[in-house]
Amino acid sequence: MNVFQLWRQLFPKHKKKIERVWKRVESHRELIRDFRDRAGFHADTPRRFFRAMDNIDRQQRHVNASVQAFLGLAKFFLGKEKEELPDFVPETETLLLDLEADFGFSLNRRWFRRASILPSGNYRRVFR
Repeated sequence: MNVFQLWRQLFPKHKKKIERVWKRVESHRELIRDFRDRAGFHADTPRRFFRAMDNIDRQQRHVNASVQAFLGLAKFFLGKEKEELPDFVPETETLLLDLEADFGFSLNRRWFRRASILPSGNYRRVFR
């Protein structure tokens, strides 16, 4: 899932801000993907591993700035959810209840609160 596409749909009035950060991140996307695939989450041959490490190290300052811009935008949207997505919490609660009913297990609401998906202390508990 491309979170930038999702943000464009959910927060259309912030399109310029999204595009500004997307341009920064997009310029390093292949470098970050190569690092992830070769050295980060997946290991590759030693030569490819060290090449990916070297490539990211050479661009570290620029990549870090892009990642920080992305994280800043994500934090900005977390603050906008309540105001601009008033149905988000009820829809999330309904989804969680549906998943619990469909699959017969209980989801840990504390995790969803810690991840800022549900607000603290504001959720329905129907199943145990």
